[in-house]
Amino acid sequence: MCDFVLIPFQESFISFSEQSPCVLSRSLLQVTFLADNKKVFGVHLLQDMLRESLRAFICPPVLSQKCCLYNNAQAREYVETFITHAVRPFCSLIQIHGHNRARQRDKLAHILEDFSALQDEAEKMDASLHAMLSKQEPQRQHLACVSTWVLYHNLRIMIHYILSGFELELYNVHEYHYIFWYLSELLYGWLISTLSRADAAQLTEERFTEEAQKSRSSKKVKKKKRARPLGREITMNQAHQSYCAGMYKAMVGFDLDGKVVMPKFKFDSEEVRFEHRFAAFSGVMTPPPVHYKQFKEMTNLGKFNPPLQASDLYTSAGKHFQQTKLILESLSSSEAEVNNLLKIVKTNFVVMKLLVGGHKKDSKIPPEFDFSSHKYFPIIKLV
Repeated sequence: MCDFVLIPFQESFISFSEQSPCVLSRSLLQVTFLADNKKVFGVHLLQDMLRESLRAFICPPVLSQKCCLYNNAQAREYVETFITHAVRPFCSLIQIHGHNRARQRDKLAHILEDFSALQDEAEKMDASLHAMLSKQEPQRQHLACVSTWVLYHNLRIMIHYILSGFELELYNVHEYHYIFWYLSELLYGWLISTLSRADAAQLTEERFTEEAQKSRSSKKVKKKKRARPLGREITMNQAHQSYCAGMYKAMVGFDLDGKVVMPKFKFDSEEVRFEHRFAAFSGVMTPPPVHYKQFKEMTNLGKFNPPLQASDLYTSAGKHFQQTKLILESLSSSEAEVNNLLKIVKTNFVVMKLLVGGHKKDSKIPPEFDFSSHKYFPIIKLV
């Protein structure tokens, strides 16, 4: 059995790529990792890594030795066929990190089609396995197991695609409000839900394992404090979601205050730009893409009575930044990522407090956004 899971390696590739290494360094990393015929380090089959990653993420019953499907020939065939089909898109995903940052973004947009097809296959397999399992073990289910794992990777790709636009300086300031809205309301929301579902599935599978051990042994089994492998990732994404929600509210407030310079559209419009920014997601079925008209309906300030003022938006944004701070403080403060984000949200919270108090109320000078502390999440500066 392969002892490796995919995500730690993928995170390492992303971190390495963020340092803008030369093409030789990127190539050496790729050749070392997938050395021979899609074998990890030339030893382990990528299929084994994917199978182990799936087991570690959501503990699907079909991969549990305590489940009747584990030794079922048809169920095994389903799994092996799926894993074989998953090799190509996951191999491509790993190889994407061997390109420069701009090229990576282009490649991520194209690979979404492969993962969307893989997710469709996973959903069909889950349904077949659930039908088989429910006949022999009615108390267990196999719905949204493998498909949740694929959806998780799909969402990570989508989020990475959008965030990389900040690093590559593709977005104008007047676009920030819908970029941060899409992240907070759609993608991070779906990702947190997906991770929570996997976390719950792990707990359920552990209970079945414990009950099986109890039935075989007369000795009392001591309850161990359950480790939550996905706990930190859930918390970190909650912080990201809260930050993005704060940025969206802040940007709407700036717009109401006339502090956002809007271009004079001649050959395009906000709708055209919105659809262009998220065009890469048009072929993705889950989560369903949000189009401009839906976005406008969902963010229509006209439905509030009395009408919202800029100060109301700043107050709400400040609450989001404060919430982000509380979430981050629950994590280890020894990590640079956490400390950088804490610095950002603390500063942004103070800025929102100043704006609520009327600081530079009459000024129409646009705020500045400082990305020096983080590639994706800026500090707001009043000029």
